[in-house]
Amino acid sequence: MRNLDAAGCAPVSEAVLDAFTTNCRTADNVNPHSSSEICQKISACRTQILQFANANPLEYDCIFTHSNTHSLEKIANAFPWRKGHSAFAYTLENHTSVVGIREIAAANGAGVAVVDVDSLSQSRNDAVKTGGNGNETFSLFAMPCECNLSGDVFDVRAVLNAVSNGALDGRSSERSSNNSTRWITLVDAAKSASDFGVDVQGMGNPDFIIFSPYKLTGIPQGLGILIAKSATLSIMCKSYMGGGTVAMVSASSMVHHWRQSDIERFEDGTINFQAVFAMRSVIEVCKQRLSAINMSKSSLLRSELVDKLLALRHGNGKQVSIIFSCTQMRALGQRNIQEDEDMPLTPSGSGNIVAFLLMNSEGSVIPPSEVQRVFKSSSRIIIRSGAVCNPGAAQRY
Repeated sequence: MRNLDAAGCAPVSEAVLDAFTTNCRTADNVNPHSSSEICQKISACRTQILQFANANPLEYDCIFTHSNTHSLEKIANAFPWRKGHSAFAYTLENHTSVVGIREIAAANGAGVAVVDVDSLSQSRNDAVKTGGNGNETFSLFAMPCECNLSGDVFDVRAVLNAVSNGALDGRSSERSSNNSTRWITLVDAAKSASDFGVDVQGMGNPDFIIFSPYKLTGIPQGLGILIAKSATLSIMCKSYMGGGTVAMVSASSMVHHWRQSDIERFEDGTINFQAVFAMRSVIEVCKQRLSAINMSKSSLLRSELVDKLLALRHGNGKQVSIIFSCTQMRALGQRNIQEDEDMPLTPSGSGNIVAFLLMNSEGSVIPPSEVQRVFKSSSRIIIRSGAVCNPGAAQRY
């Protein structure tokens, strides 16, 4: 069986698997709540991850969650939403788990807006938002580095710079001009991490960045990485207190005291520490895979696949496939799908993913589920079908 859904889960790295199993068999790893030595080892792993992600350890913290979705849920639940004043804005091409934040935002009385990444990246608004008057309101903006459906790569730095310079002014739900809105920025690097790695400073130092190691090396699963600005964590309003998050708690009265560390406050219960210790191997493997040579090979393979798909023709000359990628359409000088003059062609590149539809000789679309079934049964090839994971990208194309 050949798995071509590496975007969903990368092929398992033998090096990471060996290191992970060896550590589980031989290391004396106990629950970190019972061992200061284990806590020190985990702290060293946090530092390694921040270095790998090019995040300044003096400005950022590394929090371990169970998955990317869990990271997003934590941010949404702890965000300091202010009813009638805060807002959640997100670009159209976001993963469903990012879009899901809007339900929590709306339930807390925040406004919700879908914004066009094209208009944001080209914004020249110089009215920088300022705060500090005691009535500051916080709003949240989210975007991906790379669309997990089309593979289009976005200029995160340009977009976040536009946001910080007031491009989202008027998107909040403020009812009073006496309040200022500070936009907290969230970048989903789950897909792009496997193609280009994670570069927090290169992104323009967003407040939150998320990714998962299994997207990079296949294992370990059950571990999410949430990189957060220390200053931003301090404004979060976390309510739930899981094991290990409090220094003191009373069972009979509504009294508890959080631990001093924001990291400890946000990591409810015992983290997947066995998986955390595998991160050293994950990082070493990723550095090799993300070398210029390997990235060039992957890019060439993708280009070759796209070229061959577009060259396929039925006996009557009709095209067999349609590629979904703003970058590809721009390169071809056409959209090869419904004409939409308003469709932005902002993406500056493509990740190693190919999204396509197959057509029959009459020009009708062959249902993706049928294509998936035939590939698996006749060629033993696994591909991903459907578009529920990114409804915005499906809507755009």
